[in-house]
Amino acid sequence: GGPDENIFYFRPFGTFSHPNSVSIFLVSLIAFTLPLIRRYRDTITYVILTILGCATIAVFLTLSRSAWLSLAVVLFLFRHTYLPKLRLIFNAHKVFFLALAGIVCIILTYTVIPRTINTVNTLTDDGSGTSRISMIQEGVDALRHYPLGTGAAQGVLAMLNSNPFGIMYTFPTPVHLGYLNYAIENGIPSLIALLLLIWLSIHAPVHWSNKYLLSFFSGIRFGMISLAIYFLFQPFTESLYLFILLSMLNEGQQRAHEVQLQL
Repeated sequence: GGPDENIFYFRPFGTFSHPNSVSIFLVSLIAFTLPLIRRYRDTITYVILTILGCATIAVFLTLSRSAWLSLAVVLFLFRHTYLPKLRLIFNAHKVFFLALAGIVCIILTYTVIPRTINTVNTLTDDGSGTSRISMIQEGVDALRHYPLGTGAAQGVLAMLNSNPFGIMYTFPTPVHLGYLNYAIENGIPSLIALLLLIWLSIHAPVHWSNKYLLSFFSGIRFGMISLAIYFLFQPFTESLYLFILLSMLNEGQQRAHEVQLQL
């Protein structure tokens, strides 16, 4: 964490190297699981809702602000896209949702609210906001020196070479703007190709007659959007999730196109 995060000692890591990695993994999992809830009163729905409720609570406990924002966008998209179904789900499981809301309120009191208040101080001289701004400035400077990229995992070294006594000298970590981090390591043309691939993957229609598959690939789109938002605030260290979802979505589009041709 940043210099202003030293009061938060209880962030869960799971089997990952950092709480932010846990959080965005859970957010992407929530994103493409939500649309799969199609029946409203069977046992499997309770199981899925319980798992999703635990995952949502875990996201809050990671104290990852970027993951919170990504989760908020996912929930908004789900509400906007599946509002009629959402009403049916809520009416069928009122007790569950009221219990989850109570737990979330407790977590808000002890984690989210203090974390949010602490965020206000990030732009002070010793806050992480100032460090992030310095990282971005030095990252842009490094990109000017290496417009075609420095190679995988070489971004920190490139920034240190560009500014030997800059933020990398005291806080050697990838720049907390994933797309800039990706451009420094892989080059501007590669970044343009990646953004174009993400854009086309999110907007390209998937014509599945099977409603479960259609819901699943709609959820993957939500996951893609959550990751796209997350990388506005974090390094590109969790890019594996992004490429997995890209592969799944593009494979689904290809398979759907083949099915359409056979009909």
